[in-house]
Amino acid sequence: MIIGINRIMSALESRIFYYGLVLCAIFRLIRWINEFSTGQPELVLWLGVVNMVLLAGMIFLRRYKTVSFIALHFIFLVTTWFTWQSSGGYQGIIPYAFIAMMAFAIFTSHGTLLGITLATYAFHAIYLTQTYENDINYSEPLLVTQINYLACVFVLISLCLYAKNRFSRYREYIQSVNNRLDLSANTLSEQAKQLRVQGEQLQKLLSELETKILAKHLERDEKRAILSKYAYVNAHHVRGPLARILGLIALIEKERLPRDRRRNIEEIKSDALEIDGVVRKISEVLSD
Repeated sequence: MIIGINRIMSALESRIFYYGLVLCAIFRLIRWINEFSTGQPELVLWLGVVNMVLLAGMIFLRRYKTVSFIALHFIFLVTTWFTWQSSGGYQGIIPYAFIAMMAFAIFTSHGTLLGITLATYAFHAIYLTQTYENDINYSEPLLVTQINYLACVFVLISLCLYAKNRFSRYREYIQSVNNRLDLSANTLSEQAKQLRVQGEQLQKLLSELETKILAKHLERDEKRAILSKYAYVNAHHVRGPLARILGLIALIEKERLPRDRRRNIEEIKSDALEIDGVVRKISEVLSD
């Protein structure tokens, strides 16, 4: 089983992103309650409501991770723009939220998207601190700021703990996969050794079989040579004299012989013809 590193990374980032969305929704709810209790402008309150609605939509549509990622950070930056002064500027809670969101971006993205996100946060932070450096208008009580700070710390710590837990689980999972792969590799190695031994045995059997076939061919050739020689002997050394004997018998039959001698000649002729038939039959078998 082969598992791609990019697939593992994407799955891990997706899980952390979903968990982070839930934490963002909780943090945004706490912020909205604080904003409502301190009498923030309606624009700020409506921004909080819109943020919570969009966060809920992202949680339910989390499979569209890239779109949700971009929308989340865009909403955060826009909200920061309108609430920077009322939240205490660089001395308030927003810089800590910046840190938490950048950590969130690092945990849930990589490559070009991560680089663009971090650069955007850096530019945004520098621009806001330079623009409102001498014009900070605190509108949140110290207690509210402390609560927001604690909520931000809670979000960051929870995110880090969850990410650490997920990293540990994925490391254990990858380790188990590696162990299975090692076991499979050892099994394949043993099978390869067995196949090599069986191949050597098969090669040995093939060599023995070739030797036996060659011996059979030599034996067959020897037998053919013997049969060919026998056929030659049968045709020339056996049938030749037999033919001469039959010829002599034919000449003797033309003479006038006593009855008993003629009977003897006929018996000899019959035996000679029988032998000639057997020789012919042997020749036919050898020729086939």
